Amino acid sequence: MAGILDRIGATTTLMQLLLLAWLLSGQLLALAFAIPSIGETLTATVLIFVAMTFAGSGLVYLSLLPFEPETVGS
Repeated sequence: MAGILDRIGATTTLMQLLLLAWLLSGQLLALAFAIPSIGETLTATVLIFVAMTFAGSGLVYLSLLPFEPETVGS
């Protein structure tokens, strides 16, 4: 499992937790939209919180990935 996480850049515990939060909130959003009864059961506040968690954890995860600037060939 560590090899898979290393390939996508999740080398620290913080990045693994952010990735887990992103994946779980994404799955909950997908279920809420795919299965109407789940979407109706959840309140708007919960759906907004899940959407914010999905967007926020994904953006923070991407910002923590190592960045290598492009080199312009001469």
